[in-house]
Amino acid sequence: MASGHNQYAPMAGNMALRDWISNDIEARTGAAFHPGNEITVGAGASSLIFAAIQALVRPGDEVMVLTPCYDLYEPAIALAGGSVITVPLNSEDFHLDLEAMSRAWTPHIRMLIVNIPNNPTGATWTRQELLGLAELVQDSNAFVLSDEVYGPMHYDGKEALSIAHEPRLHNRSIIAASFGKVLHCTGWKIGYVAAAETISREIRKVHQYDVFSTGAPLQAGIAEFLTSEEGTEHMATLAHFYATKRDRLV
Repeated sequence: MASGHNQYAPMAGNMALRDWISNDIEARTGAAFHPGNEITVGAGASSLIFAAIQALVRPGDEVMVLTPCYDLYEPAIALAGGSVITVPLNSEDFHLDLEAMSRAWTPHIRMLIVNIPNNPTGATWTRQELLGLAELVQDSNAFVLSDEVYGPMHYDGKEALSIAHEPRLHNRSIIAASFGKVLHCTGWKIGYVAAAETISREIRKVHQYDVFSTGAPLQAGIAEFLTSEEGTEHMATLAHFYATKRDRLV
């Protein structure tokens, strides 16, 4: 704040922060998102998930939601004029029930919302699920909105998977993430979405007149921290931090 980060941040977010996000996604997944055109920072991931649904779901569209899940999705779909198709996750391990999803699929589905690692169950991705998901949507025009705010949670030496690990989903996916979860500062409400330029352009049309810009000093502070030695160490130890909590709970 003393350095002058007190006026509006750019509508799409602090550029240094978007550069870090772009580099982080590519380092973790191999997927490239341009920081200028394909990454947008908002007031927490929730604001951008809402913006994506308002931008892409039209009256009469269907949206598949997997339950149990975060409570934002269904009201946002209703406000956009869409209807919800709910499919329960597998009752034994809360992973995707691809067979049930396939049975419930219709030509009117405009968007599929996935939330993995799942809130509230904590279930995580497998490569097989990613492949199955890509096959499910490959002959449709549906978008895939992937809520990955708990992405740092991965256990027992397994890799932290993102929808971005599946190249076939790249041009239809919206990936949401949250610095509130990564940095344990949920009250700062800084999150982001990464999506192809054509999708990002539509999301920003809603973001422009909803949140517009958020937390300029907070964005600058996060960018400075994440590019520091301390920030690099924090990110490297995050999985162990969450695994310790998981072990205590179990």
